Amino acid sequence: MSAGSFLRCRHKGKDMIDIIGRVQKLYLLDQNIIAHIRTEIDPLTGALSLRGFCEIAPELLQHLRRDEGAAVVYINIEDFKSYNARNGFEQGTEVLCRTADIIAAVFDDRLVSHVYGDRFIALVYESEVLDGIRELESRFMEHFPDAKLCLKFGICRVDSGKNVTFACDASKIACDSIRNKHGILFREYDLELEESVKKQRYIIANIDRAIAAGRIKVYYQPVIRTLTNEICGMEALARWDDDRYGLIRPDVLVSTLERYQQIHKLDACMIRQVCEEFEIRQKAGDRVVPVSFNLSRLDFELCDILQIIEDAVSRHHVPKNMVHIEITESVFDKNPEFIREQLHAFHKAGFEVWMDDFGSGFSSLNVLKEYDFDVIKIDMLFLRHFTTKARRILASIVDMAKKVGIRTLAEGVENADQLAFLRTIGCEKAQGFLIGKPEPLLVTRNNLEEKHYRFERLCLRQYYDDLGKVNFLSNQPLEYAAVSGRNLDVNQITDLDQGIPIAVWEMRGDIGRFLLTNRAYRDVLLSVGVQSPRAAEFDMNDREEQIYWSARQFFREMQEDGDIHAQYAVLGGHHCFIRGRVIARHHGRSAYLLVMQDLSGTFDIEQYKDQAEITNSLFRMFDYVFLLAERPDQDVLLYSVRELPTFSDMDDEGILHEVRKSLMVHPKDQDRYDDFFDRPAIHRALRDGDRAEMKGCFRFWDSSGSWCWKEISLSLSRVGDKKMLAGMRLQMLDMQSDISIGSFHPVSLKELQYLSQMKQTRDTNGHCL
Repeated sequence: MSAGSFLRCRHKGKDMIDIIGRVQKLYLLDQNIIAHIRTEIDPLTGALSLRGFCEIAPELLQHLRRDEGAAVVYINIEDFKSYNARNGFEQGTEVLCRTADIIAAVFDDRLVSHVYGDRFIALVYESEVLDGIRELESRFMEHFPDAKLCLKFGICRVDSGKNVTFACDASKIACDSIRNKHGILFREYDLELEESVKKQRYIIANIDRAIAAGRIKVYYQPVIRTLTNEICGMEALARWDDDRYGLIRPDVLVSTLERYQQIHKLDACMIRQVCEEFEIRQKAGDRVVPVSFNLSRLDFELCDILQIIEDAVSRHHVPKNMVHIEITESVFDKNPEFIREQLHAFHKAGFEVWMDDFGSGFSSLNVLKEYDFDVIKIDMLFLRHFTTKARRILASIVDMAKKVGIRTLAEGVENADQLAFLRTIGCEKAQGFLIGKPEPLLVTRNNLEEKHYRFERLCLRQYYDDLGKVNFLSNQPLEYAAVSGRNLDVNQITDLDQGIPIAVWEMRGDIGRFLLTNRAYRDVLLSVGVQSPRAAEFDMNDREEQIYWSARQFFREMQEDGDIHAQYAVLGGHHCFIRGRVIARHHGRSAYLLVMQDLSGTFDIEQYKDQAEITNSLFRMFDYVFLLAERPDQDVLLYSVRELPTFSDMDDEGILHEVRKSLMVHPKDQDRYDDFFDRPAIHRALRDGDRAEMKGCFRFWDSSGSWCWKEISLSLSRVGDKKMLAGMRLQMLDMQSDISIGSFHPVSLKELQYLSQMKQTRDTNGHCL
């Protein structure tokens, strides 16, 4: 066959009818074929359609001389979808048309077809393949230097005896095999790829037999909740254990079945097995967790996949909240409105829908905007390349998801540092080889047992899901937290810089523990002399410590109304402001989000006079706040919870004397009480530092008509050389506990217990004896 004998069809240049007519006369082609080919022209690029290509190519190949060879060249514009998304439909169309022109110019008078989208195919002489594809790449890059696009080529040699359709498929396989491989321009279809095609054909020919014979196996990969390190779910993955090929890799299995539109058979088989195994475990009394599995776009088109799942969960008595549906971004490539309706139907039926591989596609954010998902599974590539930039992107994804009410799961966790980071940023769930590889169910459970993982109790699932709603990356996490089903208006929230001290405290009965502390919170603990969260737990669970009682009261207040509450405490001589709210509750346990700030580092009495907001924050820590001078008559009362004489009415003994007189103390405690307010003793307390705290326990007359024990705390801070700021707080004491009385004249527990009993005995006037 001489040069120029292959047909080229394009939208510019020679008239299409003249070209087809010339080829008809040259090769005496059947007029019916030519008439049909005239209708197989792509209106966008002017090239032949794939069907027209496959019909006329065999006719042309019949005229090859024995010394001539031909090849099918498959051409793909890589990253075209990203370009189209960035630049719009019109520019994308221009790229396709210009590419068709370049191909037609390089392979002049050769058979060229626009397959679909960003794919083309050409029938050329074997001798011109390599020079042709290099020329194509060069011209393409000249036309689109800044488009961030490139060409990839697949080659399959063909002769008069070969099936053209097979050659088209083979060249596509060769082209797809080098997708996203930088620096590789082309690949020829070879024995390795041929073996791959044979395996694909084997899969299609034997999938029904494999399902019927039980050769399709479900492998389970565990998922943990980062906050508790407990197993909270499994992902079901398909494996084919075959006599000929052994364990067929899932990527080969799934891609082949999708290509030949047989994937729905595999997915239906998986769904039934998952539900059947769930029922068996449940009847055996084993602890069960929710299972997720991936659906293909074709499942929605080839069968009623929702009905198949409904039938499976109903037959095996599986609660719908134990089955989660995963879909990838590719599901939305075609017929997005139909898919939207399908996802809505799944939600309406009671199933969760998850987005798999979030961040791997070019339009993940757009998909997230347009469709409703319960969970996004963050692509494992972010963890594989665990750079500073990747961590920042991960944190931003989690932050964004929290703000729109979507839970997060990270795939590909391989080491403890990655898991710790995910826990810190509030990513709720994680899976990866660190926790466990996909294995048969029994193997997975044994592996988890060896690693001492516990399974999450189903009754606590909602409790921990509520905890997961907290945005640990927000500067206003308390305001963002949705408590007891109440969602706050995120439009009223303004984010500031990150890094505020945040912790999650959990109470189980009367015992508490930190579920999470971020670095900023741990730094605050260190600043007040607490070496670690574990040390803080020890003090907060010790009934002999005052912090135990104040913390319990704080938690009770938060429990009562679910609102944000504030508490002020002096820890290690530092003034601390703690805000919190209850964020999750379950029988016998509750979780609280805490934000703590150390106010002492920037304390300045002159600033406090002018800054009302900061002043209120400080003063609410105490019942009284006063500035003590070198002389008592120069003392200044800054704040008081009860009315006291004005400064001009006070005598020369100063404000401390007035405060002492305003409280009615038990006669037996009077001497200790006077010693506590001894002015020289108070000044001596600050002799060795800038801060000090004094405590004492006394009996006071209560409004209820009885004597009660209260602890007085006096927090002192040096202000200049001759003045000190004093904050005084009174705290009710629980008579059932072993109480540390404080610095002055301790009273024995026996005496306290006796006095507690005496409170129950009253005289005829109703007064405590």
